[in-house]
Amino acid sequence: MSVGSARILIVDGRRDASDELARVLAERGYRVRQVADAGEAVGALHQERFDLALIEVNLPGWIDGASLARYLAGREIPIVMISDAPAPDERLAGLPYPHLRKEAAAAEAGDMVGKALSAAYGNS
Repeated sequence: MSVGSARILIVDGRRDASDELARVLAERGYRVRQVADAGEAVGALHQERFDLALIEVNLPGWIDGASLARYLAGREIPIVMISDAPAPDERLAGLPYPHLRKEAAAAEAGDMVGKALSAAYGNS
């Protein structure tokens, strides 16, 4: 998989934050799709294949980001969590995924996504 072919799913109920994140990743050559909640994420997964998902911990609706991450892990999709909590979010404690702080997400996302994709698929 090359960078230009990597499909990234961003799941975040705050469109302003996900727009910035999507812009940064698109500038790096990733193909990005944005959805607002877990239900839309599951729907997107039935429509196309994603190489990685960026998931906000505090999703709107009845399924939070940690629960969605567990579901996606069963589908073998690499995950990076996003949190706006000022301290490490306790919901992330039991999850084996890297995470970004929301205020730094756009600045750090390109590198973190690249590392996660390399770890999952190798350097190709």
